Amino acid sequence: MSDALAQALRKIAEGQWKTFGKEDDGTLRQWAEVDFVPGEKQERKDSQPLRYVGLRLLKPQGVLFKDGTDRHFHAVITNQEKIDGGVY
Repeated sequence: MSDALAQALRKIAEGQWKTFGKEDDGTLRQWAEVDFVPGEKQERKDSQPLRYVGLRLLKPQGVLFKDGTDRHFHAVITNQEKIDGGVY
């Protein structure tokens, strides 16, 4: 994950995160729209901007991941044309 995308995920307001699941240990699975526009190497005139959705795993108060944090962030692009699982 790029530094710019990680910063955009951390800037999302608490009220924008929506919980869609809860693990047995109390960890919340959450999602939110990410306000992020990367500088793509190849952009076409007719291309749509990529839509990023942030995913956050949030541990309950007093519980931490092995790295000492209470939250982990991930992101997915939801409107990209199908690729063969590889990096583009």
